[in-house]
Amino acid sequence: MSYTYADTSLYGNGAAPLSMLDYRRETSYTPDFTQNLLNFVNLTGTQFLTSDVLLSANIYYRRLITGSVNGNVNDSYLSV
Repeated sequence: MSYTYADTSLYGNGAAPLSMLDYRRETSYTPDFTQNLLNFVNLTGTQFLTSDVLLSANIYYRRLITGSVNGNVNDSYLSV
């Protein structure tokens, strides 16, 4: 039997067009935040039925919850 648990979060800035960087370089125009919560249980077993036959089984349960927030406020295409 094995058990895996993970609780992670990642914050980063997405790519920004040069036209937006000319305005304010220190501003995050496309923030990206992702958070994950994982619970994973795995149970494996084997049993020889005869000297030539092996029975093998694998049972697992996985629960992953992912949340993500990101955005893009680039409306420079409107000025074309």
